Amino acid sequence: MGTVCKVCGAPRRRSPAGLLRSCDVCNRARVKAWTALNPEKVQRQRAIAKVNGSKKQGDARYYSTHKEKWRQRAAIERENGVKKVRARREYEKHRQQYIDRAEVWRKAHPERYAEIARSSAKRHPENGRKRQAVRRARMAGVLTTLTLQEWREILATYDASCAYCGASSRALEQDHVVPISKGGGHTKDNVVPACRRCNARKGAKSVEAFHG
Repeated sequence: MGTVCKVCGAPRRRSPAGLLRSCDVCNRARVKAWTALNPEKVQRQRAIAKVNGSKKQGDARYYSTHKEKWRQRAAIERENGVKKVRARREYEKHRQQYIDRAEVWRKAHPERYAEIARSSAKRHPENGRKRQAVRRARMAGVLTTLTLQEWREILATYDASCAYCGASSRALEQDHVVPISKGGGHTKDNVVPACRRCNARKGAKSVEAFHG
């Protein structure tokens, strides 16, 4: 009986300090119950650990002995999209803090920020045009509801091809069927993919005038 859990009777395991009083399942349940009953103590202990660096050391020590486990878990999360969902949830929870921190860094490093912006614009020119479209729509006071997921659905509907000439080998932009200057909104129903040439030729024309 000395090697079984005193709570549920399951086998116990030894720790560096000796034989544990209860099994892992009962230990986790006990810690979880204590944490729920003592939230202030938990926060205080975590704050102290963060200041002393013991939490970071503990995380590093655990990771060093479970590298393969963490890599497998990270691969599964990437494959299932869990990591992105968790990151988005964390960002939405602390959005203002992230924005304030980024603003402080931007003001403290203007040259580095400009360098990153130029590099990003060169690598992803389509993102800059999308931001400009959103900005023009908001300044014009029209409805602006298009999301990234909706844009991906639009691309899938048109088979990642230009809505006007059918070209699929060119970079695609967001073209407004009813131009923003004529009251068209930046919405799923008013945006189609268009290559740079067709988008420039269409300009502020309606679809009928462009094809005519």
